[in-house]
Amino acid sequence: MVQDWKLKVAVLWLIAAVAYGTHATIVYLEPGILATYIATGTVRGYHIGHADLLIIASLMLVPLVMAFLSLVLKDSVNR
Repeated sequence: MVQDWKLKVAVLWLIAAVAYGTHATIVYLEPGILATYIATGTVRGYHIGHADLLIIASLMLVPLVMAFLSLVLKDSVNR
């Protein structure tokens, strides 16, 4: 069975992933943000390009990968 601390760490990483997703959803639900991004390619004065979107997507994947690795890696590698 998975050790108790591994499960706790994995759950904390999953909570971080949900928090990132919730934050992104709340930001884009602000009136006019999504329409402005579609029309101009800028959000709050910052130009968002393809590289920026790739970086944001990879940052949102990090907690999910860390949760998986916390469960499957050996103790010595986890530390």
